[in-house]
Amino acid sequence: MANQYYDQVSNPILKSSLAIWRNYPSLYRLVGSYCVQCQKSFYPKRLVCPFCHHRELLDKRFSGKGKIVNVEQNNIPQITVIGYRNLTARYMAIIQLIEGPFTIGELVDVGGIKPQAGMPVYSELRRLARDSNQTWQYGIKFIIRDVSNEA
Repeated sequence: MANQYYDQVSNPILKSSLAIWRNYPSLYRLVGSYCVQCQKSFYPKRLVCPFCHHRELLDKRFSGKGKIVNVEQNNIPQITVIGYRNLTARYMAIIQLIEGPFTIGELVDVGGIKPQAGMPVYSELRRLARDSNQTWQYGIKFIIRDVSNEA
């Protein structure tokens, strides 16, 4: 009976709903910051530019397209990852977006392709895992782009 609801195990750490709502633009739409003075882009959003320490930053929505910088195959025992029992290996990658900033994300729909550095990717909103109150969390994941079919 305990295994009947294996994906509904509650998380002992309750997350603040205000913090989740505050991060929606960054997590769901790839919104970051753009420094007016040094003209650099940052993801996730920042309040102060780490290079010139200027505080006048504008919101910038990134395209979600980029390329893989580094890839790592993650073989986590599936008993620890609730909701991912059917997956065997996950690929985590450092992605450089076209606009410049770097981000870390999971590569999905890989199929038989071995991800390598330099491959083009695009972002997509996907389901991540269940929260402690049984609602689904969503976030950005990356898919390898097939450049042979693009015109």
